[in-house]
Amino acid sequence: MKSKEGIRVTVPQVCSDCNARIISYEDEADLDEMKDYYDSMGEESAMLFSWTAKHKNILVQVNGDMEEEEFNKYKEALESL
Repeated sequence: MKSKEGIRVTVPQVCSDCNARIISYEDEADLDEMKDYYDSMGEESAMLFSWTAKHKNILVQVNGDMEEEEFNKYKEALESL
């Protein structure tokens, strides 16, 4: 992993074992690489789809079962930092 720090949280409003990751990076290229990785997994298989958002040095990756409207709330919160 090229990340500086990261945490995984459960997102119970989606499902009992659904998770989100909040990851910080020192290098923007490393953040972009990881975001591209998660995004490409979802393009290869719908089963592997996840929502991703980045802002400054933070990447948020959320289980793709979350409704887009709900994810946008997470994205807006991230972008308000």
